[in-house]
Amino acid sequence: QIQVWDGARWIDRVVRTDYANPGATPQDFTWSPPDVTTKVRVLATKLPRVDLAGPRLQLAEIVAR
Repeated sequence: QIQVWDGARWIDRVVRTDYANPGATPQDFTWSPPDVTTKVRVLATKLPRVDLAGPRLQLAEIVAR
């Protein structure tokens, strides 16, 4: 899930279930209309079982456009 803060509560903007591992391919999530916010959060509720040395969730950047 990707959520934004509206000053009083968290609002879902992207919700995905059983999202396949994209590997090293960048993922792009957009919504309309755009939000004006001071907080964004990413929730990963079901992560794959992988080798302890490997990433379970990897986040490189969040870009506001």
